[in-house]
Amino acid sequence: MKNRLIIRAGQYIVIALSFVCFCRIAQAQFVWQISDTTPSNHWYELRTLSCRDGSCIAWIHDQLLVAPFSSKWILTHSSDFGATWHTYDPEIPHIYRGNALIYMAIDQIDSENAYAVGDSGIALRTTNAGATWTKLTLPPVGWVLYDVSFSDPLHGMICSPSGTLTTSDGGVSWDSVLRLPSQISFPISCHSYGNGRFSEFLWYYGPVYTTTDSWHSYDSGSSLMHFGVDSMHHFAWRKCKWLGGDTLLAMGNEIYSDTIKQQTYYRGILCFSYDGGKTWDPPILDTILPSFDAISSYGNTIYGSSSVYRNVLRKSTDRGRTWTFDTLQFSGDTTRVFRDIIDIAYAGDGTLVGAFSEEGQYLIAHQIRTSLAVKHLSDLAQLNFFPNPATTSITISRAVGDRVELLDLLGRSVLRQELTNGTIDVSSLARGMYELLIYDHGTLVQSRKVAVVP
Repeated sequence: MKNRLIIRAGQYIVIALSFVCFCRIAQAQFVWQISDTTPSNHWYELRTLSCRDGSCIAWIHDQLLVAPFSSKWILTHSSDFGATWHTYDPEIPHIYRGNALIYMAIDQIDSENAYAVGDSGIALRTTNAGATWTKLTLPPVGWVLYDVSFSDPLHGMICSPSGTLTTSDGGVSWDSVLRLPSQISFPISCHSYGNGRFSEFLWYYGPVYTTTDSWHSYDSGSSLMHFGVDSMHHFAWRKCKWLGGDTLLAMGNEIYSDTIKQQTYYRGILCFSYDGGKTWDPPILDTILPSFDAISSYGNTIYGSSSVYRNVLRKSTDRGRTWTFDTLQFSGDTTRVFRDIIDIAYAGDGTLVGAFSEEGQYLIAHQIRTSLAVKHLSDLAQLNFFPNPATTSITISRAVGDRVELLDLLGRSVLRQELTNGTIDVSSLARGMYELLIYDHGTLVQSRKVAVVP
């Protein structure tokens, strides 16, 4: 089998996800039931979340803020679709590495067996649904392990910047493969199909490399480099998800440089492959989210999120062809807004579980169906605000919410205030385009574009 690069012919096409002026998804068919939160005197940073059947596992960086003070990695586990959680301490200290990125990954084979890898060369295995974990001994491949995938409890792989590790005996022994000679980057995501067939996706440009004989030989699919690379558009593909069979979904963001306005914009991108990464469909460009950082699918439904776009998920019920908003409404805590949506994952019964954080505080919540409806839904279409562009203030003609927020084009919150008299002071904002979000008791009910020209 010779190594070959399959370049797909044709023009670069972007399908933009359209922005809907008023969000009927705000009818809130679901609310999020909070099931686990940060204990007192601790600072939690949740890194990744994984669900399989009724089992869910999350990696957490735990800092104890009082004596005896500590900084370590812990795992929290749920066996009831995210309803209740139990913490396990594998006694792994967290090692500070300056501004170095930290990657943690979990793969659950079934309700009993799972593997977890990450920072400082951590590799763990559980065979009893997360009750206890065993440390695995790995060859020296570098302290960062990016991803792990197992086709069954015995056969799987781990990818790192230094290369790839494979095992056929549940991690008792490992075969190491140095970075492939033709790789221009490093593997960031991987997948084990079984019977010696593995795939890995390279960070930033792709492509997908695939082997059917445990990396003795391999093929490469089409690179995503030719999508959007010119003087103004640049695509960065940051990870890849295997959605079943040969269906792959790459995600990341577009970096768009406007030379006239001298500004840089970021937009989320997705790209599907239906042949194992040999060819890719035209990218899907999102005009709202600055990036796609987490994706989870169940049947034809896909949820996507960005870690810098608060309280909003993207939702598709036709496997990415069309998209809507899905807002986050927390049951029993209608005012809670979390800045970072860290990860989302479907449990086996179709329950969506999410991990959220804000300045060292985190919570895990799961969706529950509700009959609640957003107030003033009939008023949404009649909402009017002026002037647009605005110079010093914005007036909202109908009060359909109790709080407003403005986001800049990077998804950063630049203004938050209670909506008391229908007027928003924007005199302190820099010139540019903003996203105006209107909340009613913690639920996003309206979102509009507004220009500020002081």
